[in-house]
Formats: sequence, structure tokens, C-alpha cells
Amino acid sequence: MSSIVTNIAALNGARNLGITNVKMGKVLEKLSSGYRINRAADDAAGLGISEKMRAQIRGNSQAIRNAQDGISMIQTAEGAMDEIHSILQRMRELGVQAANDTYDTAARTSIGTELIQLRQEIDRIANATNFNGQNLLTGALTGTLGGASASDLVVNDAVGAAIATEINVSGAKPGTYTFTYNATSDELTLTGPSGQAQVISVSAIAANGSQVLNFNQLGISIKLASTAGETADNIGAALTAAANDTIVVTGSGAAALQVGANTTAYDVMNVSFNDVRATSATGLNLVTAGGVDWTQRGHHRRRQHRRAGVHRPGRCGDHDAEHPPLRPRCRAEPARAHGEPARRGGGEPDGEREPHPRCGHRQALERAREQHDPAAGGYGGPGAGEPVEPGGPQPPPGLGGG
Repeated sequence: MSSIVTNIAALNGARNLGITNVKMGKVLEKLSSGYRINRAADDAAGLGISEKMRAQIRGNSQAIRNAQDGISMIQTAEGAMDEIHSILQRMRELGVQAANDTYDTAARTSIGTELIQLRQEIDRIANATNFNGQNLLTGALTGTLGGASASDLVVNDAVGAAIATEINVSGAKPGTYTFTYNATSDELTLTGPSGQAQVISVSAIAANGSQVLNFNQLGISIKLASTAGETADNIGAALTAAANDTIVVTGSGAAALQVGANTTAYDVMNVSFNDVRATSATGLNLVTAGGVDWTQRGHHRRRQHRRAGVHRPGRCGDHDAEHPPLRPRCRAEPARAHGEPARRGGGEPDGEREPHPRCGHRQALERAREQHDPAAGGYGGPGAGEPVEPGGPQPPPGLGGG
């Protein structure tokens, strides 16, 4: 005889133990995570609010990091600009120095040599200043592919039996890059706008294969894909053809810094870095803008003075014999306008002497010497330039020693 044995008390205890274990698990989950709400079952409304706040907090935290990265980028550019400012100040100093007529042609040539080297250093600093791979002072933070399909290599252009599926120029400086190919060594050369070149080897592409031409030193990479396959020589010949032999890179110096967690205009800060290269037409342009031929500066200015009839004592050779260089004015002679009749001791104009047609200074010096010369009836004491001795004779009014 069979019977069914059921332990009701044990089943009830097992059920209660399971409920207790579930509650214990939730408590331990809250303790370990630190959150009161870990799933929607805990508090559906509260979970929605907390997730929204969590998104704002994490977004603001990343925005703070973005702002700090932007500060670091600006500080990097500022450090380079400080060096460029120092160089420009030195160039201006050399320009003022070369404008002085005391330097001959050889000296001015040396100054011009230093100016050229300083100009090259400005270009080197501008090209070498980058932040996270982005060029800051070349006018393009990130390169953009430009050009036309008929004359330049662009995406989807045919390269023999291959296709240029990708062209990445994000790390390249703005300008035109040119291909050259050596069929003997299967070497492809890409030359940048500043003359920097990189040589890589080209291999054949198998059927349904691809190849990446990585000019990492110039910041350019090209991916070629072919269905039928293509030889290295045909790829090189296609890249040096008139329709594909150049890559044009453009760019802008503008940058947007996301300093807020939202998408409003107040959450974005726009900064711009201009091209400061000395030899760039869009930069400082120290090649053609405001250029000065320092070796001809002084002679040209002297010819201008002669044509204008300007008298500069001691400088213009055609007046040196007639007018020697000006000497310091006698202390007994008060200041007067150029060409005004000389005055004796600050009194009325001396009508006995006519001023020189160009300057009355020589007559003033002669009269002052007569006044100071004892042989001529003048005063020869301290007023004539001798030191005043304590207790000695004092000069009459108008001829004081100080």
C-alpha cells in the first residue's frame, strides 16, 4: 500500500528561507553598490530621475576635462607664440640697426643673413607646434581633402585598375602634395608644400585585394582597392599622371571646445589659430609684405635728402664744407628758433650781425667767444667753461656756469 508523505512545515520553512535570501541579496546589493536604486524594481520613478542626474554629472565632468584640454592646447600655442614674438622683436631691432648710415654694405649683408635665419626659425616653430597631432600655428588644426577630380587625387578616383577608396589627410599641413615614382625601385615619393618628402615602397595588389600607402611623416594615408588586381608600376604611373599627381589639403584654424554638457551655444567655446608662418602668403608673409632692401637703405635716404634740399650737418656731403657739424650751444647764448638773429645775453637781437642764410649758429658762437675772451674785452672767468672755484670770481649775470 502506497502513501504520499508531505511535510508541510518543511515546505513552509523553505519558502520563507527563499524570501529571506532574496531580501538579503537586495540589501547586500545596495550595500556593495552604494545606491538605493539599482534596478527599476526598486523605484521606477526614482530610477528615471537618478539616471538623468547621472547623465548630467558625467557630462559636466567630461566638459570640465574638455575645458582643461582646451587650456592646455592654448598654452601650447602661447608658448610657441612667445618665442615667435621674441624673434619678431629681434628682427625689428635689426631693421632699425640696418637703417643707420654708420653701417656699410657688408654689415647690412650680415644683418640680412640673420634676418633670413630668423624667418626660417619662425617657420620651423610654426610647423613643429602641435597638440595631440593637430598643427596649431599653420592655419589648419585638421587637414581637409580638397582639389578637383580632373587634376588632383580625390576619393573614388581610378588609379590604374584600382580605386582610391579612402584618403586621410587629417594630420597633414595645408598645401599641395606632389607624387613622383621610381619604376626601377618601385618607390613612390610624396613631397609636401614645405619641401618635406617621404619615400615608401609600392607593391602589387592581388585580385580583390587592397593596399594602404601610408605617408605617416606627412600625415597622409591612401587606401587603394582593386577587383582584378594591379601591378606596382601601373599604380606608380597612375599616381604620377596629370589627373592624379597631386593631393590638395585645405583646413581652418577654428576650433570648437565643448565646455558644457548640453548642445546650446553657451556650452561651446570657439577659438581660432591663425597661420603665423613667415613664408606663407596667408601668414606673416615676411617674404613680400613690407620687405626692405637693407643694403640700399642709407644711400636711398641720402639721395632723398639731397633732392629735397634738406640740410643735415655732418651727413650730406654737398654741405659739409660750408657748414661743419653743429657744436653744443654756448651757455651764454639763449635758445632761439632756427635762423632767428642772435641775442646778446638774452637781450634784444643783435642788429650788427646778420644771421647765416641757413643757420645763425656760427655767428652766435663767435660772439660768445668774444664775450668770454679777456683779450677782446670779454669775460674770461668761469663762464668761459672753467670750473668755479669756491670764493673765486663769479660770472656776471647771463654768463653763469650752470
